Amino acid sequence: MPGSGKMLRLILIILVVASLALASAAAYLLQQQMQKSATLNDKLNVALKQEKQIQGSLDSSRQEISRLNSLLSESDGRIKSLEGKLSDAENEKKTLANTIANITNQISALTEKNSQYLKGMEDLKSKLDGEKKQLETVTKEKQDLLSQLDKLQAKGGSEAVKLEKIVVTPGKADASDALEGKVASIDKKLKFLIIDVGAKDGVSPGDTFACINKNKEIGTVRVSKIYESLSAADFMPDLQVKALKEGLKVIRK
Repeated sequence: MPGSGKMLRLILIILVVASLALASAAAYLLQQQMQKSATLNDKLNVALKQEKQIQGSLDSSRQEISRLNSLLSESDGRIKSLEGKLSDAENEKKTLANTIANITNQISALTEKNSQYLKGMEDLKSKLDGEKKQLETVTKEKQDLLSQLDKLQAKGGSEAVKLEKIVVTPGKADASDALEGKVASIDKKLKFLIIDVGAKDGVSPGDTFACINKNKEIGTVRVSKIYESLSAADFMPDLQVKALKEGLKVIRK
């Protein structure tokens, strides 16, 4: 059996060697696995850190997005408000444009009317100047007539006197309380007449006489100049010139 013992020892030795080899291999593999595990742990830690950083960045991004959304909403509100104000401004602009157009038209109309008024004033001024010259001429003619009447009266003429349109008849005095006379001559152009009573009848400058036509008073005249037996009297505003004629009775008021 000695051979069998050797064989057994040899097998045991082989088994021990194989076991040692397997143990070494297992230890090597375990070491390798541990190294890989450590490396993976390191990578995992790095990944976790990166994930944490990314999560922080994501949170920051979310906050920024929320802030930007808030700003966007506020901006939309401002845009709508500005659009409303712009619309109001456009409407106000149109209203102002219409108002300006109306004012411009009114100014044009007023300018045209002003031009017409100025022209009318110029025409009126020209007319007034003409009437003024005419009045000056008439006044001068009246003064000339009165001067001629003065000269003729100074000569003591009591007979009929003719001065252009003026015809004078002898004076007559009435014995009644109210002095009466007659219209001797009329000059409607110069707006005065001659009555046949004068200083000798007690007539004074400023006396007023009522003119009578068919027993009806047609207005008054006022004495402006007196002579011995005649008086010159100016028309008063109430005198009905159309009803006035020579020979009408006059009564001192």
